[in-house]
Amino acid sequence: AILDAISDLPQLSTDEAGQIIKKVTKEQKVKKGLVMRSLRAALTGDVHGPDLMESWVILHQQGRDKIRLKQALAIA
Repeated sequence: AILDAISDLPQLSTDEAGQIIKKVTKEQKVKKGLVMRSLRAALTGDVHGPDLMESWVILHQQGRDKIRLKQALAIA
């Protein structure tokens, strides 16, 4: 669901990232913590680290977020 939400976004801000997570948790009826931990693991390869939203924005600017999410889904 997150991959679908960012598929057409040329830019991503921390506010937009937060809104995407809020939307996905509501639509999928899952807890925010589960989505955040899963997203962090998929994007950074770790469950702890710097601010997730800022990391996600940087990875999106580099065009690496979609690749990492697809890789995580492929092994899930």
